[in-house]
Amino acid sequence: MATAQDRNIVLVLLDDVGVERVACYGLAADPPATPTFDRLAAMGVRFTRAWAQPYCSPSRAALLTGRYGYRTGLGKNIEHGQAARGLELEEWTLPEVLRAGSKGRIRTAACGKWHLASFEQGDDHPRDQGFEHASLTMGNPLTYNGFTKIVDGDEVRIQVYATIDTVNDALAWISTVGEEPWFLYLPLHAAHAPFHEPPASLHNQELDSDAARHKAAIEAADHEVGRLLATLDPAVRALTTVIVLGDNGTPRPAVEPPFVPSHGKGTLFEGSLNIPLIVAGAGVQAEGAVCDALVSTVDLLPTVAELFGMDAHEVLPADRPMDGRSLMGLLNDPSSEGPRDLLYAERFEPNHVVDKKRWWVAVRGKRFKLQQNVLTGRERFFDLVDDPHEQRDLMGEDELSDEARSAHLRLVAAIKEITKT
Repeated sequence: MATAQDRNIVLVLLDDVGVERVACYGLAADPPATPTFDRLAAMGVRFTRAWAQPYCSPSRAALLTGRYGYRTGLGKNIEHGQAARGLELEEWTLPEVLRAGSKGRIRTAACGKWHLASFEQGDDHPRDQGFEHASLTMGNPLTYNGFTKIVDGDEVRIQVYATIDTVNDALAWISTVGEEPWFLYLPLHAAHAPFHEPPASLHNQELDSDAARHKAAIEAADHEVGRLLATLDPAVRALTTVIVLGDNGTPRPAVEPPFVPSHGKGTLFEGSLNIPLIVAGAGVQAEGAVCDALVSTVDLLPTVAELFGMDAHEVLPADRPMDGRSLMGLLNDPSSEGPRDLLYAERFEPNHVVDKKRWWVAVRGKRFKLQQNVLTGRERFFDLVDDPHEQRDLMGEDELSDEARSAHLRLVAAIKEITKT
């Protein structure tokens, strides 16, 4: 009988894809067609209140370390061609946790886009951070149809459409693993700019706007993830858990009503932080469930570890406190309260500097949300039940309700506690 130690996990990270861009969420009038992601949601759990960080690099760091940016030092994007530091090698990452916790039994690979290393940290940074195999671009390519990737430290020039190439890489690696359990990190380039025309066989969009081109890239990603899963041997597929999520919200040029362009990627509004998160397959007891619990990208590290039958807290060294909390309870009972009552996100610069020049944070409970400039004290306060698109700043109200006043005090205290570190 198969156990958690025999499991495989595919973690698909969509780039610049907000929650409204996955059809099964039902939040947009004309979303891209996402039949693969919709089928996964019907098989497992779809989370409605999942938060990421507002930019690519901090979100990836949070996902792979289970730690917020104020701990990893990453509050803004890393440019690989620059000397500024990226994710430090002292950080313990998900593949390192899996290797240590399984005594090397779990095989690991990353295929797609990295975006966590500076120029000085080098092209082998993904393997330095624990991945056994890595086939990745170090940042965002200038085109999806001709780019350079790094395969286990060596440059390779590619002329295949990026999303197809990434899935080809993933399938090639899986074919070498044999019967050993494996973890595949699949950070796709789609649907990050440049907004482009994917191969016609991968989408059904009329490419008359950036929003349409963004949706076409998502449809192509959905198609290729479907190809990946369909190609797996049925016995392997039965042992595989699939996780799909976004790294942040939709970028401003691609945002469509009723969402607000100025609230897109890079901000601390819901259009930037609220991402799709779907978990299905082996180890997921619930089917077709919708979960409204508060969850964060930092929760993926302990969740993946527990899916493999290990406790990340027992593996991580004491000097690396983890912010993430396992979601396994919610995968078994999506109606339960969940492991957290607050969500946290931030953006700051420069990276790895104690005396920050800019530092905005956001924290939310089930109903109310507070944004705060840590350096100036300026605040924005929203009721996400009555005002989901954050059009009415309650800080401008003459008088708050007792519930709102109590929530504001609690959120202020939470920010103070977090940012004092």
